[in-house]
Amino acid sequence: MASCIEDSIIVKVTQDKEIMKVSLKSLIISKQIQNTVLKYNPDFNFDDYLIEDDGTFPLNKIDSMLNDELYGKKDRPPIYVKKSGEFMIIMNGRHRVARALILNMDDIEVKVR
Repeated sequence: MASCIEDSIIVKVTQDKEIMKVSLKSLIISKQIQNTVLKYNPDFNFDDYLIEDDGTFPLNKIDSMLNDELYGKKDRPPIYVKKSGEFMIIMNGRHRVARALILNMDDIEVKVR
């Protein structure tokens, strides 16, 4: 697996933070995210992902997160992450990550805290 820093692309610079596009495989995926993705896509292959049981709560609002009409757009705000070695810890945005995985997206926009 490549480093999240090597694979990232800066897509925007905002007043407070750079927004980067990173591979979903560079994120540490919680068991709760994995369970939610498998509920919607039982054949999803997590072999190339780092999965950790971080004790977080289940993702209860994923149905609304998947509803583009409810949000009025397909794009979602960037998630917030913290670097941890070669990977990134999701600080805010677990539902957006689950949505991206369910929709078979390869990358996601992030802001590093």
